[in-house]
Amino acid sequence: MGQRIYGSITNMDWRHGNGDTASYSFRAAGDLIASLVGEGDYMDWYCSWYEGQVDDIVAKGMAKQGWSPVEEAA
Repeated sequence: MGQRIYGSITNMDWRHGNGDTASYSFRAAGDLIASLVGEGDYMDWYCSWYEGQVDDIVAKGMAKQGWSPVEEAA
């Protein structure tokens, strides 16, 4: 699951219902996942999934917490 989260948050903008925003670089996303897992570092997750492609399972979990991906304007 960490890989799916990594890909879903890397180089992706997220917006919370309260107006807050969040985005993560490759390294920051890897650091976050390593912290959540409780071991390793960003390199353990670096390029481990399809960056910038939001996984459906991750999107549903994030939505339960009030977060949604920011869709780019066409």
